[in-house]
Amino acid sequence: MNRKKRVPKYWIFLLVPYIWDVLLIPFINTSKIHPFGIPFLLLWMLLGVIVVSIFIGVVYYLDIQSNHSAEQTIQMIHHVESKGS
Repeated sequence: MNRKKRVPKYWIFLLVPYIWDVLLIPFINTSKIHPFGIPFLLLWMLLGVIVVSIFIGVVYYLDIQSNHSAEQTIQMIHHVESKGS
């Protein structure tokens, strides 16, 4: 019996770090405001550490709740990577 391995839907939360750090930086970098006397880009990156940590923690918690072992997670990642090739 060959079961298809599916990536959990909540892994979409792992796109938040990419969006936060890569896609939004060019728009944030053009901001001229200085809250608390520091450049907005620096504040954005500091907040990014907190926000990204929360999202990664949520994914970790959901992984634990869904009873995925570390080995199953690694197998799913390799399966997704092999589909891309």
